[in-house]
Amino acid sequence: MKNGLLLPFLILASCSAPQKAQEALSYPDQLPVPELGFLPGVFRYETATTDMMSTWGVDSRAEELFEALERKNYRSAAIQINILRGEHPASETLFALQIYSILKSDGPEEAERQARGHPHLSSLCSNFSWALTLQELGRHKEALPLLEETMKVIGETPEILREATESALESGHALKALDFLSALNVDEKEDLELLAMQARAFQLVGRNRDAYQGYRRLAAIESTNTFFWNEAGLCAFYSEEYETAAQCFETARAVDPQEPRFAFNLGCALDWGGDPSGAEFAYLRALELNPGHLKAAENLVEVWMKQSRWLDARRLLEKMLAQPVSVRDSERIRQLIFQVDETMSRISAINEP
Repeated sequence: MKNGLLLPFLILASCSAPQKAQEALSYPDQLPVPELGFLPGVFRYETATTDMMSTWGVDSRAEELFEALERKNYRSAAIQINILRGEHPASETLFALQIYSILKSDGPEEAERQARGHPHLSSLCSNFSWALTLQELGRHKEALPLLEETMKVIGETPEILREATESALESGHALKALDFLSALNVDEKEDLELLAMQARAFQLVGRNRDAYQGYRRLAAIESTNTFFWNEAGLCAFYSEEYETAAQCFETARAVDPQEPRFAFNLGCALDWGGDPSGAEFAYLRALELNPGHLKAAENLVEVWMKQSRWLDARRLLEKMLAQPVSVRDSERIRQLIFQVDETMSRISAINEP
């Protein structure tokens, strides 16, 4: 792991710079630069700070830029950068900060417009700013390799590891995301965002028990977060721990009783767990909240058919057929009606004297 981050520094007036910029100094001998902790670490790496020292760092107008960035006044920062770039057009760091500031102030579309095709886009800092822009645009497959390239140079900093984890997850690289999270020692932290990413990564690679533990840990921190309870329930369900799954879904349903998804999931957990009466009640509740919930209807029909409640099953399917359903779903319902009718006819024939 490389470590090139620099400590706060003073930029001496003797640094090479255009004479015009030298004359603009508000201090006779040196221009102090504040600690840059308010900027992402990549902007404190040696190549970036060398660029600052040798070009726009000797321009007193840079003070206004530093102040704007520290206050997170990114629109003002973008204006100051435009002024400075007029004097220092070759500065790659200024360009990278411009994209970063535009992303924060005007959004990813404008940042993309300003960055597209620019010759400085391949520099270290620009790679990072461009990766953040791509993330905001949802282009995580393009962002991930840029973040990995950045880490090869400056090391696996927590900041870039976090961004890389997000892009790895969104681009289908869950195992890589778990590697990044391991480097972050996420298990030792109470960082909800990182813990949620870890639980999701476990889900994506099929480690459902680990994912369940992660979501339960999150639910213990935010007890009314229905997403955490529902995801914990799904992970328990896929681990065939149906009673535990039902408890999670019931908790989610208690927090938000108007969400049909929680009632349906509860029905599935009770159904698979061997509680048909509880499953029936949950499926009916899901249909009450969402009359077009075809999967709940299908599951309930299956429960009723196992109990020989053919007429109840047929009536429900007819009701579903009256809903505004797609042609494909309509055909599925008709096939189920046919199966019910066929079963009823066969049983009637068997029972006839």
